[in-house]
Amino acid sequence: MSISPQTTAAPASHRSASRVKWLGLFRRVDLPISLILVGLNAWWWWDARPIPNLKQVEQWIGVERETGTRSVAWWDISDVSRDTRGAIAVLRRAVRRSPHDGDARILLGRALGAAKEYRECAEQLRLVPFWHPGKPEAQFGEGMAWLQIKRARDAERAFLGYLAIDPNHPTPRPKRLVVENNLLNLYADEDRWDEAQEIIWRAHRDAEGLPMGRRKLMEMSLRSRLERADPAIALKNLREILAADPDDWEARRALARAANAEKLFDEADRAIARCLAERPKDPRAWADWLEILDARNDFTGLAAAVAKVPPEADVEGRIWKIRGRVYRQAKDYEGVVRSLSKAVELLPYDLDAHYSLAFALQMLGRATEAEFHRKRHIELEAVSKEVPEAVNGYKDVTDLPSPRPEDVKRAMLRLSSACDRMGWKRDAEGWAKAASEL
Repeated sequence: MSISPQTTAAPASHRSASRVKWLGLFRRVDLPISLILVGLNAWWWWDARPIPNLKQVEQWIGVERETGTRSVAWWDISDVSRDTRGAIAVLRRAVRRSPHDGDARILLGRALGAAKEYRECAEQLRLVPFWHPGKPEAQFGEGMAWLQIKRARDAERAFLGYLAIDPNHPTPRPKRLVVENNLLNLYADEDRWDEAQEIIWRAHRDAEGLPMGRRKLMEMSLRSRLERADPAIALKNLREILAADPDDWEARRALARAANAEKLFDEADRAIARCLAERPKDPRAWADWLEILDARNDFTGLAAAVAKVPPEADVEGRIWKIRGRVYRQAKDYEGVVRSLSKAVELLPYDLDAHYSLAFALQMLGRATEAEFHRKRHIELEAVSKEVPEAVNGYKDVTDLPSPRPEDVKRAMLRLSSACDRMGWKRDAEGWAKAASEL
């Protein structure tokens, strides 16, 4: 026999109390939700209102203008009109609504730059699509904004993008000189003279039909070969760059050399050690480390460091020079000859390498080979003095109130000859061409 379970209905009073309890809970939850929904709807309605014409918004920001001898740029606060913040608010809505609207991005970048919000300014300009006609303008503004906050690596990337002519943007670059000068200043601080040369000679190529402009660039090329930045000034700039961007490898490498020149050896050692840790096979970093130790005459440290140089770094002629120095200190003249033979192969115009190689060959009784390198050293030593004399001769002539064309031409040809003997082929060709145009 089965027994059915008994069920008893809850009293009516209990059911009523439960309903009241739940209704009260719903009321307590419903009110905040309702308020949130009202707020969201109000915000959506406000955000969806029509955006003013961008040409009108541009007038709120201010434009570039001249004040006396100084150009006030778009990021200068003194050139901001009354409603820059209003422009920023409107333009933020515009790019949120249309993320690929390059015109709105450019205007937003300008407005943020005018408000001195440089990092966001640069980021907005970086987001301008690559195909947009205003991309070069955006890259210029981006680079200038990065410079304001000492982000040299990002500024360099933006400036190189501005200079690169591509099928999407075949038009001339009106701010090219400003960009080139900023890059050259950066490369001077970071002792990156090969890259400085590339900027100079690209500008020279683009200056066709402007003889005076090309001559100024060739003078700049010679200065980049003959002069070096003051390490104390470079050190100050490099510290600021690294404070803003601790991962800037090039700046850290340059700081190691500048600190060593200022006899701040601990700072130099920390900097170059980090460079080598981050790029353990980089030839330039290894050559810098060896030159730092060489400058201190630290032969013990130098020998230990030379033994650790990876094979990938052997493409750097400076490393072979210092290997030769280590072998010479140990009186291993066979090692000196092996190392310096490779050094002069990689650095054929290095007069010190030829001199040291001649000495080692003489010590081994290889007089004929020694004589060749001794003569080469003498030739290079003479021409290394001739170049600055030729530069001074050219300046003496061209600084006259009315220089005679034949004197200028003679000075240019002398410069061309000296550059050719130093192995500076582009300089030599440039000065010869300039002389032929007179």
